[in-house]
Amino acid sequence: MLFTLYTSPVGVVISSFGIAHTHADDTQLYVALKGGSFSTLTDCIKALHHWLDLNGLCLNPEKTEADIVGTSERHRTEDRIDTIDTGSVHV
Repeated sequence: MLFTLYTSPVGVVISSFGIAHTHADDTQLYVALKGGSFSTLTDCIKALHHWLDLNGLCLNPEKTEADIVGTSERHRTEDRIDTIDTGSVHV
């Protein structure tokens, strides 16, 4: 219960970008990659990373992953995304 109270502002930070899905101790970010939304996702992760730093927590790069889901045609036509840069963590 204390963990939930301590980390509940994470939901506020993430929801301010209009993306999120949170579980008890796990957060998943979902966003449809359309015109500018990749920068929104990157900005959201940077803001989350900043909040974690300010509160003595860290984003664990070994437990952080990004999955891009789409049709094979969409994957061929869209720019390839190799990493998401959060400042000090590369996903």
